[in-house]
Amino acid sequence: MNILQVLGILQLVVPAFTLTQPVNDYWGEFGAYGPCSRTCGTGVAMRTRRCITSRTDGGHNCVGSSKSFLTCNTHACPVGSRDFREEQCSEFDRMDFQGKRHTWVPYYGASNPCELNCVPRGQNFFYRHRPTVVDGTPCYVGRTDICVDGVCRLLVHGEFMGLDNDTIPVHSSASVAVSPHPRDTRIYSYRAGVYGECSATCDGGMQYRIVECLAQDPSNPHVVEESYCISQRLQRPQSQQACNMHPCAAAEFSVSSFNVCSVTCGEGQQSREVVCVGARGEHLPDNACRGLARPASVQTCRRPACSPCVQSLYGCCPDGHTPATGPRNQGCTQDDCVRSRYGCCLDGVTPARGFGMAGCPEYQAPGVYDGNFIHSTSSVAGVPHPRETLTYIYRAGVYGECSATCDGGVQYRSVECLVQDPSNPRVVDESYCVNQRLQRPLSQQACNMHPCAAAEYSVSSFSVVRILPHTMV
Repeated sequence: MNILQVLGILQLVVPAFTLTQPVNDYWGEFGAYGPCSRTCGTGVAMRTRRCITSRTDGGHNCVGSSKSFLTCNTHACPVGSRDFREEQCSEFDRMDFQGKRHTWVPYYGASNPCELNCVPRGQNFFYRHRPTVVDGTPCYVGRTDICVDGVCRLLVHGEFMGLDNDTIPVHSSASVAVSPHPRDTRIYSYRAGVYGECSATCDGGMQYRIVECLAQDPSNPHVVEESYCISQRLQRPQSQQACNMHPCAAAEFSVSSFNVCSVTCGEGQQSREVVCVGARGEHLPDNACRGLARPASVQTCRRPACSPCVQSLYGCCPDGHTPATGPRNQGCTQDDCVRSRYGCCLDGVTPARGFGMAGCPEYQAPGVYDGNFIHSTSSVAGVPHPRETLTYIYRAGVYGECSATCDGGVQYRSVECLVQDPSNPRVVDESYCVNQRLQRPLSQQACNMHPCAAAEYSVSSFSVVRILPHTMV
């Protein structure tokens, strides 16, 4: 082979060789950050940059991500704000889905927490409405991880880089690092805990477990940031799943509180209302609760043994054992509850110790009382209406006439439980107010406590008039 042939071969080989060599590509400057993805509760803003390259084959050799992120609007959302993922699912409520319209709620059982998976309320299937949720959406309930660019990321306050594989080594022999931990040679794995209890007994709940990224270091295995497992493209185990998807019973029994005992001494009975209600508290016929155990509507009550005063001419004083010496509780002591400063408790015997039935054995839990109404919106565990979120108040009427003009009488007024439903405010069974531990307003009070005049007229009932037949003379 002569020198001319050698030079000809080199002319063919050298250009091809130089095309595969790495070039000095570099990143351009980042642009400005875009808008924040959320107005509260920690959102994310993004900016991008472009790789400056001399390659003409469509690839480049810049190392790292083309995206940078910044957390923003990290202040908490106002109390009562809608869940951010729930808000995204609700955007599809008014859209036709296979010829129907549904109310969509988040589904947390899918393998990728950063997809927008939703389930129609009351149905047993879910649908992926979007491949990614909005940046800043929490990955899991009860944790601080957030979804960024379709990937679950550990929450970092401030700037952090993206994980996108933006290096495209087309026909290049240069080695390109795409991992955020390029020199790390350790092995990582996900470790999943045991699922906890379901959050609901019916109508669909959630149960959760801990999922952690573990460094498989023989001398010191330990939990590390999840980005290590993400960079190794590991499949993340589910950390939450749906449970108890069966519908709740359409009806249940609702009970009121037992009324006052039928006697003031000895053994008597007290009753309560037992009704079959639907999921929204509406009354249903009893056959709708067929198969459920019906609570007792009557029970025995016992008061102190009856005193001989029961058989006396004027009966007993309000204390139930002191004989009255005349009409209208004449001869009774001033300690009787009707004559007391704060009136009687609901049992009709025990004197109240303050306004609002203070010191009474019933309805002692606090409420907000403004004279005619007692308000509550609290949720009380273990009550007969566990799904109620409406507001209930007591409404008190106007006191009627006094039962006596002197020597002490009693006047009464109606007290009702009212549901504050904006579309349909109405009177409901008193058990709703009782279950929310509202303080019941007084329904009776003492009146005309001044003594009667020393003398007065007393009248008997009219006697029967007998008409004799007319005699002709």
